[in-house]
Amino acid sequence: MQEEEDLIAEWIPEPLVPNPPEADHPSLNTRTVYGKVGRYIDLGTGEKVLNLGTHSYLNLGERPEVEEAALQCLHKYGVGSCGPRGFYGTTQVHLELEDRLAAFFNCEMAVLYSYGFSTIASAIPAYSKSGDIIYADEMVSFPIQRGLQASRSRIVFFRHNDVEHLEELLKEQAVLDKKDSLTENKKAKVLASPDKLWGMEKEGSPSSRLDQREEMTKILKDMQESIASLVGVLSRDPPRRKDV
Repeated sequence: MQEEEDLIAEWIPEPLVPNPPEADHPSLNTRTVYGKVGRYIDLGTGEKVLNLGTHSYLNLGERPEVEEAALQCLHKYGVGSCGPRGFYGTTQVHLELEDRLAAFFNCEMAVLYSYGFSTIASAIPAYSKSGDIIYADEMVSFPIQRGLQASRSRIVFFRHNDVEHLEELLKEQAVLDKKDSLTENKKAKVLASPDKLWGMEKEGSPSSRLDQREEMTKILKDMQESIASLVGVLSRDPPRRKDV
């Protein structure tokens, strides 16, 4: 017992962080935003600074009519720590917005999600199943990657923004389909396409060139529009790179 006590007394645990940062490291000195978060924010110095950490590119949240509508909604429906439709149920606002979106896009119906991540991640497996083929850009976003995994389909990646490579892959599959005509029509072919503006880089995806390819008319396109639709005004045809 004494030997064990001696070993315990001599034991020096390793630090959880081998090389701790200096006391003035930014991670140890986080800044606090005071007041409303908008295009400009106050970090406590009294001086307004430009907010670069936002997806509200058009700054719609600070428009008077938007603020007034938000207040009316607050008084009518209240507020809580969480408001997803799946938690609190469908409200009249959900149904009205779906009807307006369907009319705007000239569609039979529209589906409203509470979170963009879940939209694309669940839409892909809804349209593609085991045995189908999904063509995806090798740099698709993480939500698309999760949707690809959930689909259990065969995933074929093409080189980043390379329309010619995608067309080559489609032609190769067309040859295989002709050899196996019994399964040709049973395989759904889906293009998991990224946003027209890449979220992690300044490039735009070649979505307009994809639409012009003959082979692309034979497959279902699943387009994620999380960045481009925020940069441009809501339209039936999301903005092309030249319009941004």
